[in-house]
Amino acid sequence: MTAPSKSIIDWDSLASREASEVADFVITLSKKAQGDVTRSLSGNEGTIMTLADIDLTEPTVVIPGFAYGGQVTMVHGKPGSGKSTLARQAIRCVVTGEPFLGKPVMRGSTLLYAVDEGLRHAVDTLVNKMNLPIDREEDGQAYAKEETPPVGMAAPWLHRNLNLHPEIRLVVIDTLQTFFRLKDVNDNSEVDSALQGLREVANRHPDTAFVLVHHAGKSGGYMGATTISGKVDLMYRMEKDEDAENVNHLVNEKHRTIAAQPKADLRWNSDTWSYDLAADYRSVKVSQRADERRERITEQLKQHSDGLRKRALHELVKGKWDIFSEMLAAMVADGTVTQKDDLYVLTGGE
Repeated sequence: MTAPSKSIIDWDSLASREASEVADFVITLSKKAQGDVTRSLSGNEGTIMTLADIDLTEPTVVIPGFAYGGQVTMVHGKPGSGKSTLARQAIRCVVTGEPFLGKPVMRGSTLLYAVDEGLRHAVDTLVNKMNLPIDREEDGQAYAKEETPPVGMAAPWLHRNLNLHPEIRLVVIDTLQTFFRLKDVNDNSEVDSALQGLREVANRHPDTAFVLVHHAGKSGGYMGATTISGKVDLMYRMEKDEDAENVNHLVNEKHRTIAAQPKADLRWNSDTWSYDLAADYRSVKVSQRADERRERITEQLKQHSDGLRKRALHELVKGKWDIFSEMLAAMVADGTVTQKDDLYVLTGGE
């Protein structure tokens, strides 16, 4: 087991400082780190704990199966896959208390770092398209920030904002690479340093869940260093369906702290500018594929009116043998196809 990176930030002191002091602090910290990065500024580098001192209480459930207090969830996908929209949908649900993909949520305030597409576009989506209410006192408050933190300042910024607004239950960072100002997202050392800071913030705010939006690589997996996977607790891939229009899939790729989550089929709802569970997607998909197989069998038997042996028919129709056999048997049973000895012909020569 790899030992956790040691903190060199005095978080309690940092939380009470003004922005200008924080900037000076980070500059000083950077210089100090060049000398002895293993020494903690808080002076507790030699402190150890007994197992009884470790908090084993269950994490705060912000969104079941998706976002938990003190933990980091990453959603990645190709451009246009819907990953940013899904993250904003999570914001709307937490603020209003409405279910997220059919699951109950913990109502509270949220914080969105919209550093890629810009704050105006993000707010327009939330307010004018997703109809996020911003004037109802009983709802949580939706906070937002557009500025990208200076290099090395992401964790201190987050920590300070969460201390100022402890009611925040969900933080969405869109996107990972831009927010942390990563020069090379493939550099394990650079990425590990940035995300270790985020993990320390998460540890100090056990009632706040963190969601990172990230890009997919050319292979379909997430883009960048392998250490990213080790720094997040949950990972999801958002992808478009190859055949069905307006259908996306949310695939759970990592589940460190919970049971593996089933693949979720989502259907785009243009009225609410969000996703609904496509409960009937699987049955519709099976029905569509069955219709396609039936059409292919019918077409081949039309072209071969004298009939075809089962093996020869399968070579023309293609597909899995057992599924093909089931469909052919069903067509014989309903009278569409007639079996004459070892030949199959279209009934009535249609």
